[in-house]
Amino acid sequence: MPPVKEVTSIKEFAEATSLGPKQLVLVEVYAKSGSAQASVPRDLQQISDEKNIPVVRVNLHEAEDVVGLLDITTVPSVALFRNGNKVDVITGEDAHDIERKIQEYSV
Repeated sequence: MPPVKEVTSIKEFAEATSLGPKQLVLVEVYAKSGSAQASVPRDLQQISDEKNIPVVRVNLHEAEDVVGLLDITTVPSVALFRNGNKVDVITGEDAHDIERKIQEYSV
């Protein structure tokens, strides 16, 4: 099971998304305020486990500098990274879109 890592700094983010040219990393950008939370489905962990892909979580309100680097304006969103570079972004909560993009970018 790949780890799920919450990052709050640009340094942590760079380390978590630079795992080599063949390793995809899913970056979940979410927002949480009070009891409400906009995040991707619980299926993300299942997808991560099945495909052996690490997940990095970024809270919109707690890591604004990281979110700024990602150029993401809609939450929830999932960005796919390879070797520290963003290769695609999926907005919304559709696990099928995430799986389709993983398939597309799998080596």
